[in-house]
This record gives sequence, C-alpha cells and structure tokens, in this order.
Amino acid sequence: MSRYASRTLFLALCVVGASVLAWVLYREDAEETAPLPAARELGDEAPRGGRTRETPPDIAPGPTPEPQVLSNDVVPRILPPDAAIEDIRDALAITAAERKEPLQLAFINAERLAGGTSRVASLLRRRVADLTDRRVRGVAIAASGIDRSEANTKRLRLLLRDGESNEVRMGALIALARPPSEWNEIPASAESSLLGGLRYTYAPLPDESRLLAVVGRVLDDVDGVAFRDALPIIMHSAKTRAVYATVLAADGKRACRWYRTLSKEDRDTLRTRILHHKSLLPEVRRVLNGR
Repeated sequence: MSRYASRTLFLALCVVGASVLAWVLYREDAEETAPLPAARELGDEAPRGGRTRETPPDIAPGPTPEPQVLSNDVVPRILPPDAAIEDIRDALAITAAERKEPLQLAFINAERLAGGTSRVASLLRRRVADLTDRRVRGVAIAASGIDRSEANTKRLRLLLRDGESNEVRMGALIALARPPSEWNEIPASAESSLLGGLRYTYAPLPDESRLLAVVGRVLDDVDGVAFRDALPIIMHSAKTRAVYATVLAADGKRACRWYRTLSKEDRDTLRTRILHHKSLLPEVRRVLNGR
C-alpha cells in the first residue's frame, strides 16, 4: 500500500472514532437533561409487573401476634361482680310481668362468678356484704350456693341464722338447698316472692347437725306468713329426712312458731307430707297433729 493510501485510511478511522465519541457524549447529556415523568396519581393503575412506592414488594406474612392477656393483678375498670349486681338490681326494678327472664339471666351470671376463681368469688362476696337493698342482696346470696366449700357453707349458715331480713335469710336457705353437682334426680323448683319471683331449684337440706340447729332456731323465730317462701324447701326436707320433721316440733311440747303461724292449708299440706315417717317420735307426731 502506498504512503498516501495509508494516511488516508488513518484519517478515516480518526474521523469515525471522533464521531462515535461525540454521539456517546450527546446521548448522556440528553438523558441527564430530559424532564422527569409526571407523578402517578394514587388511584392510577400501576404498570404491569412494576413496583412503586405505593405497592410494596410481596412479602410472606409473618405469624399473627398473640392477643395480650391481662395478668391476675390487673383489675378492670368495671369489675364483673359490680356488673352482675347491677344486672340483678336492674331486673328487680322492672315490672313483675317483664322481670322473669332478665332476673333469671342475672342470677345465672352471678352464679358463674360465685363458682369462678377464688379471687372473683371473694370479691363478689365483699360487694354483696355491702349491699343495702335486701332483695338484691338476697338474690346474690342465693347465687352463692354454687360454692360448696366449707367456708362458704359456714357463711350461709350464719346468714340464715342472723340475717337482718327475710330476703337475706331466704337467699341463704336457697343457697344451702341448692342441688349438688352430683345430684342424679330431677330437682324440684319453686319461685320466691320475697326475691322478686326468682325461680330456683332445690334439694333436701343436708342432714348436718350444725345446719339442723340453725334451721330449728330460725323456724322458732320467724312468722310463717311472712316467711312462707321457706315452705317448699322445708316441706321437701321434712318429707325426705325425718330429722327436719322433728325440728318442726321444737321442744317436743309445741310446734315451732313458723309452723304454728302458717295458714291452715299450708299446715295440713305439710303435715300430710311428713307424717308418713315411721321413725317419728310419738311426741313429735302428737305435736304436728295439734294434740
């Protein structure tokens, strides 16, 4: 190749190289100075397959956090025992025709608390002890019969013996006569007019010497007309267990005050139910027969 041809080829390559370098530099400048695309509205559909700041990347969900559980030391702002007592109060405040269902529901809720943890049951007992409304207190005491502990049984015996009203005594009597959980028979049921028509179930009172002494003392102290609500439980207990028929005879010389002051119809019904006991002492039979 001649010297002139080589120079010509070299110049041509230099021109081509310069052109390529100029084109590259121009493209970079154009990209840096190009205007940014308009911001996408939140409601606009994201580009298919694209990811924006509003659409975070797909991440597998983590485990659901466990619900927070309050410790036993945390006391709610509204205590359940207070709410249960207010439910009883509200039910007793409405008319008798509309009271039945809400009163039974309030009674069941109070039973659940009385049979719950020792802390809740103890708190309920303290709240009930402070009540001044006799009917509300009587219903709440009746609900505590679900607690069969010796401590609660002793408390109920004292309430039956020393209760400041017939409503309180009736609540304690209902609680003491509550059928135990292992009771296999269909329990009897009755309504207490003293406690606003409360419907309750009952079994014979236990044949226990301390309770017998308390029942005897109460029946020798109360008026049969004012405390007629006790008739279903006393009748059922005396019919089932002769010792309660004996309690009615007081000292064996005359019947207890409660029996004497019942209506003639109630006395006749009660006597018919209990004189079938062959083990009754002659003096008890004589007293109950009014001789």
